[in-house]
Amino acid sequence: MTYYIYETWKNAPHKAVIHDGACVYCNDGEGTASDDTPDHAEWHGPFNSLTEAINKSNEMKNVVEHKECGRCMKSTD
Repeated sequence: MTYYIYETWKNAPHKAVIHDGACVYCNDGEGTASDDTPDHAEWHGPFNSLTEAINKSNEMKNVVEHKECGRCMKSTD
């Protein structure tokens, strides 16, 4: 399993959301293409473990909200 981080600064707060690569919102780091532009969002990864993705998320500058996707990461709670 791989993980990706979706970083967005379009709306406050600047946030990072961790996704399972198979998530319909993630699409292995390609997103949905409907609202993903380099002007306000970026995908990071792949990461080989959830711990690696969490560590990277916590290192991101200016991110004020770190979370896991409410759809694909429910089983990891």
